[in-house]
Amino acid sequence: MPANNTRAKLKAGCLFESPQLAEPVSPRDKGAA
Repeated sequence: MPANNTRAKLKAGCLFESPQLAEPVSPRDKGAA
């Protein structure tokens, strides 16, 4: 999945669709994602 789609999911709050992003996302993790 392209990185920009991952960022779109992050912004949309759809973290739980992705196993990698199933954990709570800290500001540090958002910067790395």
